[in-house]
Amino acid sequence: MPAAGHRGICCRPVLGTFLNRQIEASFARYLRQVQPDLIHIQHVMALSARLLHLARQSGAPVVLTLHDYWFICGNSQLIWPDAQVCRGKAWA
Repeated sequence: MPAAGHRGICCRPVLGTFLNRQIEASFARYLRQVQPDLIHIQHVMALSARLLHLARQSGAPVVLTLHDYWFICGNSQLIWPDAQVCRGKAWA
């Protein structure tokens, strides 16, 4: 049974924007091979939120530039289409 989401929206498509094990494996492999001096992340939407954790585990300094509210609101804009203020991710 799919998880119920905000206003009846199923969460499974949203969860796909947070977690991608294949991308995580590729990123971890890249970090091991390149061993960067600094990691600058612009966004992780549609990649995997765990990239931040993997970057920190590498030992290199990590910079995250935030361009929207994606980390706290499922639609990134801090407001729902019905003009209600976002109170968190769709499953919160």
